[in-house]
Amino acid sequence: MRKMKTQTLVLSALLMAMHVVLSIWSVNLPFVKINLSGLPIILGGLLFGPFVGGLVGTLGSFLYQILAYGLMWTTIFWIIPVGVRGFLVGLYAKKKNFKLKGYEIMLLIVITSIIVTILNTFGLYWSGILNNFTETIWVVIWPRLISSVGTSMVYTVVTIPLFRLLRNYLKY
Repeated sequence: MRKMKTQTLVLSALLMAMHVVLSIWSVNLPFVKINLSGLPIILGGLLFGPFVGGLVGTLGSFLYQILAYGLMWTTIFWIIPVGVRGFLVGLYAKKKNFKLKGYEIMLLIVITSIIVTILNTFGLYWSGILNNFTETIWVVIWPRLISSVGTSMVYTVVTIPLFRLLRNYLKY
């Protein structure tokens, strides 16, 4: 039992660190950010369930936000969507006893990508209230959704074999 707790703790910390690094390595376009930072969050949920998935997403995103932007009143708007993704992926994985088929992982990634994009767009909207640019926020939701679905395809191609490899490694 102790081995599993140590493994989970160490891998969770690595996944959080990966999230921070992959968030920094991104392509920033107006109102759209393209990166692979969701991969560690998805893996955390798939491998360890909703609590660890949500924790990896929330703490990893918090660390990135602090490093990149500092602590602001809008920080919570950028942390919550990522934590929700990890939680939802983990919840579904736990419900399926961590035995998911490839198409289930793909659908889970696409659905949570759309949820994160919608939640982030609301965060962008509330940030925009301070800067008087809220009228343009709803125009950019379509490019943001298209980008998120496109990125989720890349996530799927990488996640499925990585999940299977790690799942087999974590068995005793």
